Amino acid sequence: MRSRGLVESGVAESGQSPLVGRSEELTFCEALLSRRDGAGIVVTGAAGVGKTRLATEVLRAAKDVGYAVVRVTATEAGRAVPLGPFSHLLPADADSAATPLHLLRLARTALGAHADDRPLALLVDDAHLLDPASATLVQQLVASREATVVATVRTGEPVPDAVVGLWKDHGCEYLELQPLSVEETGSLVEGVVGGEVDGQTKHRLWQASRGLPLVVRELVLDGLERHLLSAHDGLWRWRGPLQARGRLLELIGARVGRLDSGDRAVLETVALGEPLSWSLLDAQEAAAAESLIRRGVLTVDQDRHRLELRLGHPLFGEFIRADMPSTRAAAMHRRLADALEATGMRRAGDVMRFAAWRLESGDTAPPELLLRAANIATSLFDFVPAERLAREAVEGGGNVPAERALARALTGQARFAEAEAILSRLASVVSTDEERTSVALARAHNLLLGFGHDAEAEAAVVEAAQLVSKPSLRRELELVRCWVMLRGGRPREAAAASCALVDEAGADVNFRLRAAGIAAHALADTGRCADALALVARLQPLVEQKADRSAVPERSPILLAQFRSDRFVALLYLGRLREAEAAAHEAYARSLGDRFTAPTAMIALESGLVALVRGRLSSAQRWFREAVVLLREADPTASLPWAQALSARVLGEMGEAVAAGASIAAAEKSRRPGPWVYDPDLLLGRAWAAAAEGALTEAQHTAAAAADLAEERGALTSAFLAAHELVRLGDPAAAAPRLARLAGEVQGFLVAACAGHAQALVAGDASGIEGAASAFAELGALLWAAEAESAAASAHRDAGRDASARAAAARAALLLESCAEARTPALAAAGPVEELTPREREIAALAAGGASNREIAARLVVSVRTVENHLQRAYRKLGIGSRRELPGLLERATIE
Repeated sequence: MRSRGLVESGVAESGQSPLVGRSEELTFCEALLSRRDGAGIVVTGAAGVGKTRLATEVLRAAKDVGYAVVRVTATEAGRAVPLGPFSHLLPADADSAATPLHLLRLARTALGAHADDRPLALLVDDAHLLDPASATLVQQLVASREATVVATVRTGEPVPDAVVGLWKDHGCEYLELQPLSVEETGSLVEGVVGGEVDGQTKHRLWQASRGLPLVVRELVLDGLERHLLSAHDGLWRWRGPLQARGRLLELIGARVGRLDSGDRAVLETVALGEPLSWSLLDAQEAAAAESLIRRGVLTVDQDRHRLELRLGHPLFGEFIRADMPSTRAAAMHRRLADALEATGMRRAGDVMRFAAWRLESGDTAPPELLLRAANIATSLFDFVPAERLAREAVEGGGNVPAERALARALTGQARFAEAEAILSRLASVVSTDEERTSVALARAHNLLLGFGHDAEAEAAVVEAAQLVSKPSLRRELELVRCWVMLRGGRPREAAAASCALVDEAGADVNFRLRAAGIAAHALADTGRCADALALVARLQPLVEQKADRSAVPERSPILLAQFRSDRFVALLYLGRLREAEAAAHEAYARSLGDRFTAPTAMIALESGLVALVRGRLSSAQRWFREAVVLLREADPTASLPWAQALSARVLGEMGEAVAAGASIAAAEKSRRPGPWVYDPDLLLGRAWAAAAEGALTEAQHTAAAAADLAEERGALTSAFLAAHELVRLGDPAAAAPRLARLAGEVQGFLVAACAGHAQALVAGDASGIEGAASAFAELGALLWAAEAESAAASAHRDAGRDASARAAAARAALLLESCAEARTPALAAAGPVEELTPREREIAALAAGGASNREIAARLVVSVRTVENHLQRAYRKLGIGSRRELPGLLERATIE
């Protein structure tokens, strides 16, 4: 079964993992081999860190450069046999050797015969397990320079003195391997499966493995066998729990070591309850925990005034729980719940843990505690346990609040009809302002997300607001109305209402932050991008605070992602593309540390959006593909169609008509009825799918419709972007007046550059078009700059300026080096292109960096005259007069 999975996933039939993250170590070892002066290297590290894998590569390198190679492996069982690891090399009569010294001589003679006048490289795997005679033999070989030894030693294990002497007394290098980084772990996973892997999966596997390559490989192979790791839309993703089985459990058992009954009891308690407060241990358990901490099996951290115990490795719990009877687990959960209840459960996470432990023990908990736990689970997007907790609360007599919590958990699982059946019934039986508000809020979310009924969702909160008297409840209802308006494509109304809530007197900080998250998004949509950025800058520090978690709501990870997203969007539409790109990538990396799929998906989508505007189409498509895969799980009704529409757009710009058509069809299928904030993007996806088929007239009409719809709704940012897409699709005359008008209403440099581009095209002003190209390049929109240079080439050619036309075409070609996948209609206008030769490009780059002609000539070993000739040809092709103009041009055309 495993071999079938390996073949299907592209894993090498040899079963050998790719060597990742060890290039420096391998280079170091190869340099040592090249000296051929004996001694060797001792590779140390934790079990599974890749010592044997690296040593094997070193041995292969030794063979390639002429060494005779021998490999031996020490084992625990073989320690009782003198020279056991070398037994296959000894003569048949070695058993009759009179003394240990004679036996050592036989072994050295056998190794010399194997070398046959070549240098000898000896790999000793697990040298810490060598018997005394074998350890002495290895030491003698190194001391006499009869062999270059590559030995692996596991850290934390007792090592024979003779092996320690290899690096202490005999000149062997000591190399301690470190675990792989997150990025290196991701590269290893992609090497094993033979394809791209989404960021969350890479991060999960790194967390589970702690960067140990052997653990990564075993997890991946197990995931392939059980179909938990599979590819969808060309992207591999892990779906389901990460568990240790088979060989991996054996490896973990070796890391844990021998356990007595006291050690096991403490580990079982931590495995079921981590992070476990030290205060829950009795004196005997505390002594056992201290021993386990010294061995690295447990770790202890201080969280404020509480010491917390955790397992030393995330998978240790799998090893411990594998042999734990269910009755014992239930009893320990009961004990944990009792102990936690006795503490008063003062911390936010205590309630949810207490409720979960009570249920796991087979007991129940008071309905009010179950309800609190269900609400916390829902706020953390843990909808399945939230449903279980809420149902227990309902059965325990939780009434309206418990049923409302159950409906919210069902909404989170896209079980909208079930949720609506509960909520519509509750709306007719509520008796207090609090119940009326909570049901209306839940129903508004369910109606909009599940059915696209924005008018009904808004009516639910408006009607409730008319019946409640408490200002705080009315504010909550108004905030959800703002969200409904924003989602329903009414950003101007949403911006006005939510901005009023941000600084409303009497509102607490949590409410103000949630209002600001909506307001910043709405402001950016209406063209007030600078105002949105200022709002985010003013309030984001409050969200970022980690020291005082009580100052932010339980949903703070989601709120934090919202603020990061708002900042990115504002930067992008202001034209600060490089800052937007950096912000998106930083937010993505930080989101992987959380366990929330929806924020990661949205940040991936937005990373694709900035890559699209920058002209990095293959990168954009990679981001959109990841967003689509994640949003199918996290947000299939609201944001998935947006990601699919953007994917259609980038595929259209790449000229992939069939794929673009399939993507826009998927977007239209997954879109819910009713008005939707991303309707203009859906239209632009259709436009680019049509353009890829060659239907430019249809594409232009559809892009114009997108601009009309966006402007009609007050989404001025979307309107100017759609109008510029109309320019790119070949109808600048229709777009120019709108862009000129919007340039006065939308904040930022990007809209001004787009308006200038359209006006210059309509006027046939070649110098104006070149100015627009420079503006786009300066902002970082390299594909738009290349398209503008292509149009400038056409305008010059029409005016009979062939030299200027060739120069503009050459500049377009230079810019397109960063956007090679682009196949847009605007690029066809460039005409004949005189591209720089590789040598012209090299010399121009050196000159742009400040090197003189003489310095360039010396560096490239050519004459100064040759350098001058190449530079003159480069100037002519690029349409510039001197080297002073090179730096800006080359820098803008180079990927940062």
